[in-house]
Amino acid sequence: MWTNYSEKNLNDICSWDFYPHMCDLVLYNDDDIRKIDNQIKDNCLIFIKTDLVYNSHSANIIISKLSDVHQVTGKKFNIMTHCSDHLFPTINSSKYDTGFIKNIFGNQVDARHNFHTTKVHPICQGFYPDDTILENRTFRKPWKNKLDKLALPPGCLNYGSNTVRQVWYPQILNEYNNEEWFIGFPDNEKISRKEFMGLLDDHKFSLCIPGNEGCQVNRIWESLAVDCVPVIIRECNLWKSSMEELLSKHNLPCVFLDSISDINIVENMFDNEYDFSNVEKILMMKYWKDFVHETIKQ
Repeated sequence: MWTNYSEKNLNDICSWDFYPHMCDLVLYNDDDIRKIDNQIKDNCLIFIKTDLVYNSHSANIIISKLSDVHQVTGKKFNIMTHCSDHLFPTINSSKYDTGFIKNIFGNQVDARHNFHTTKVHPICQGFYPDDTILENRTFRKPWKNKLDKLALPPGCLNYGSNTVRQVWYPQILNEYNNEEWFIGFPDNEKISRKEFMGLLDDHKFSLCIPGNEGCQVNRIWESLAVDCVPVIIRECNLWKSSMEELLSKHNLPCVFLDSISDINIVENMFDNEYDFSNVEKILMMKYWKDFVHETIKQ
């Protein structure tokens, strides 16, 4: 099911399917839930595919079984959830705020949770296992040589079913396409992966619009990989996520705007200096493995 990772390639680019390998127990479907028993380790890290967490029936079974183990053994647990676009935890997910779940790590983390006991940590989404992102980074243009423009790139795949982008793209293009500092493309215009990354590399800023449910989109990390500053608009309800916390905590350059009407602020940012020194190590698997394991130890 998962790519076979070893210590020797922890310095490779962070891949979305890497995360289960740093965990002690992997729950990928309902059948895997039976693996929860009194023999699992104290303070272990349990990978749960977000679809299971999002499903109330599956989630209730998982919490119940972990609770039973805790009551018998006193053991506590850490959860990692990934491989889905669902926001987690939702406002009503108080069942996860327990005395026996110490930490939750996830790629799509809802900032609106009101947890008091369990700590929630956003983590990098990761790239496809065969991504050429490091090659793009190696040959990226220096910041000073990039065009003084904010780019709204098309999808390099067919995003025709993406209802969020279907609404936002025409609105943004209609408002800003005649501005000298802006360059935009229809969302459904298909370009190759190489052209997509080249477009990000050519410009100083990229406008990152969320997906249907996912708030942490690949475009943020693809932009950072070539020293292009991601621009994110807060007013979209899907950005009620921990992306701002994630990028700030790990010292990554990013611009957050309150609404579409604020996009023109970027016009005055082209001469700003941005620190990309942290980007390279944060793109690597080793960084996130160390971050997760060190957080659990605290």
